[in-house]
Amino acid sequence: IGYMLYDMLVIDTWETDVALMAAHHLFAITLWPISSNLGYYQSWVLWFLSTEVSSIFLAFRWMLSESDRKRTPAYALNGLIFTGLF
Repeated sequence: IGYMLYDMLVIDTWETDVALMAAHHLFAITLWPISSNLGYYQSWVLWFLSTEVSSIFLAFRWMLSESDRKRTPAYALNGLIFTGLF
């Protein structure tokens, strides 16, 4: 939930449909605790959470790109990890 809340704070810096992403985050923040406490649909929640793992490497890719490090081994390795997780 903490990651989703943080992401909501910086949502206005994204180059995407802010309303759609805000709805996505609010949906996750609201339904994850309900599922966890009631024990329903936990396999679906786990699946959706696992799809968010690649976001860490996407953010790192952006940081490397913005710091002009596209031709580094770190950028290539990060790309491979991102692709594998995505």
